[in-house]
Amino acid sequence: MLFRVYLMDTHNHIRAAHPLLVGSDAEATDMAKLLFSSCDDVFKGCEVWRGPERIYRTQSLNGSEETLAEVSERRQRLVASMEETLAESFSCVRTSKKLLKEMDALKLRLGGPIQG
Repeated sequence: MLFRVYLMDTHNHIRAAHPLLVGSDAEATDMAKLLFSSCDDVFKGCEVWRGPERIYRTQSLNGSEETLAEVSERRQRLVASMEETLAESFSCVRTSKKLLKEMDALKLRLGGPIQG
């Protein structure tokens, strides 16, 4: 899906823009948050648009935006949770040695049981 990311000044005027081709609203929002957090010393806001619809606008940040490491860990936890649910629900999934190995590696990297 095609999105547009806008970086705004203190008067909510667009000062920079960039197209973004990703698979979902959530991914576009995550990417925009990461971009904005790395240049919020110059820009005061960020918006993400999909066609004519604004899907995200920065709120008062106060240092609460996620870092790249936090987004990465959150996504890894989501993937691990999906893998675990599939493995528990479908015996055919449990036959994938690659999946089971990856689940063990994720649990080790994330420090224990996966919480969805």
